[in-house]
Amino acid sequence: MLKLESYEFAQLLNSFAFKLYHETRLSDENLVLSPAQMMISLSLLAMGSDSNTEKQFQVLLGYGDPNKLGKCLQQGIKEVLHWVEKFSITSIQIEKSLTIKQTFPQFLKQCGLDYEMFFGQVDFVKGSQAYKNQINELAEQQLGIQRLLPDGYLNSFVRAVVINSIHYQCIFHTPFSEKLTQQDTFVVNNRTTNYKTLLVEVFMMNQIEFYKYFDDKIATFVAIPLKDFRFHLDIIIPKINIKEYEALINYAAYIQYILQSKKTKLHLKLPRFRIQNQQTKPFKDILVGMGLTDIFQNMKSDLSKIEKTKSACLSEVLSRSIIEVFEDELSPKQSLELPKYTQPPIVVTVNRPFLYSVRETLTNSILIFGKMIDPTQME
Repeated sequence: MLKLESYEFAQLLNSFAFKLYHETRLSDENLVLSPAQMMISLSLLAMGSDSNTEKQFQVLLGYGDPNKLGKCLQQGIKEVLHWVEKFSITSIQIEKSLTIKQTFPQFLKQCGLDYEMFFGQVDFVKGSQAYKNQINELAEQQLGIQRLLPDGYLNSFVRAVVINSIHYQCIFHTPFSEKLTQQDTFVVNNRTTNYKTLLVEVFMMNQIEFYKYFDDKIATFVAIPLKDFRFHLDIIIPKINIKEYEALINYAAYIQYILQSKKTKLHLKLPRFRIQNQQTKPFKDILVGMGLTDIFQNMKSDLSKIEKTKSACLSEVLSRSIIEVFEDELSPKQSLELPKYTQPPIVVTVNRPFLYSVRETLTNSILIFGKMIDPTQME
């Protein structure tokens, strides 16, 4: 049985996820965000902050008491991050010359959190290149991501950095067969087409199955169970212009889709897609736009619960996420044909821009969140 803090963390996380999405949604490009990782990294820094820096964290993350945040974070790590630790890197690195207060690791321990699991220290003056090589090698081996830290990203002026990366491959509970994939059209209407409607050819996967489904005047919602049944890939297909829809969608509306959805026999047509997000807008600027300003300024940052001299400020935030949605390999027992039913299923064709999320179903925590504008753009 889940603890109350698990649900409280989910509420904090999902509220933050929608804040983050709305700050980045103005882009006309495919988008993938990892709000769970970012929430955990920022929460750990929030617990070490004080004065106005702490107030800005409280507004951004929506919490009150840091002790309560710690308990929520402990459960969140157990219930969410634990399930994807093989596919992700979550790290906060602080300049080695700065002195960490022993009271901070002790405080995290009281909250059930392991300081060394997330925090480390690097000599950014002499050891930036060695650390870059180390983290890049780890990312390539563990995540299949090359050059996670680009040249010039770290230098001798860095005081602290947040590094979040995830490579998530959706493996479905009921696999899509490549034999059933067909070419179809997808409607693109964005900056790359000068906002004129353009039909592009995509590979459309096919499956007939019972999925959680909801449909109203402005959107269609489908929840697709993944192999680990605790997680679903949620698809939201707006019936209005996606820009108009993005202005309307919020956490409350999303939860209503989940609550109102019913198991329904669908013929789902879903395009293959892969999104690798390298923000055109630096993530640091995104967080500043969300009101987290002081932590990036040397004279204003207050991480005095972590570091003795109040010299620690956040220099960079790297967030690189990849999501892949493709067909799965079938077991020998599985059919290469779509099942036949006496009553025809409802056909849901995902052939226009849509929102998606990977959601943990017990608490409805959003692990990954984004939008697909053009499936032919794989990078």
